[in-house]
Amino acid sequence: MDQNVSPNPKGEFSLKRVTGTYRINMWLPSDDWYVANMTIPSPSKLIDISTAGLSVKSGQRVSNLNIVLKNGAASLSGKVLPKSNEGSAPDLLHVYLIPSEVNRVDEGLRFADIMVQADGTFILKNLAPGSYKILARPADKETKANTNRSDDSSLINTHDGRVLLMREANESTVIELRSCEKQTGYKLKY
Repeated sequence: MDQNVSPNPKGEFSLKRVTGTYRINMWLPSDDWYVANMTIPSPSKLIDISTAGLSVKSGQRVSNLNIVLKNGAASLSGKVLPKSNEGSAPDLLHVYLIPSEVNRVDEGLRFADIMVQADGTFILKNLAPGSYKILARPADKETKANTNRSDDSSLINTHDGRVLLMREANESTVIELRSCEKQTGYKLKY
């Protein structure tokens, strides 16, 4: 179920009649912002809902959800090119940014992906500054069957998917994105 809400001037928002596990997606008002974390308190610790999702039972009221936005986002745009002049890239490709540090596998907000456009271009926005590896890979079967989807974030939304991406990106180029940096013209060989 998709529900769109905007926070009030105090930053509060409310969703009604929701039951199940949900992922919260943010539409940020500017390319200069990024989501730093999404947490909810439990009796013993803060739970990162960016990776686990938010589970709501029937009749349950969830409060104290904390979403932290920060200014200073980076962006990366470029084009996917075939490795050889005679080759061509598959029709449906995704570009993934993966944290370069393997101990960040459970930090879902540090992973990003975007579907490559028909002309081979891509743009990733609202990125947290940091060190990333970049990877282009064919879209999964689900995305190929339903090309109306704007993205294929199933890999970045599961622990196993993020581990797979980190393994595939092991030999990939490392990119440093600094606060407020807008890298353009990146050439990614596929």
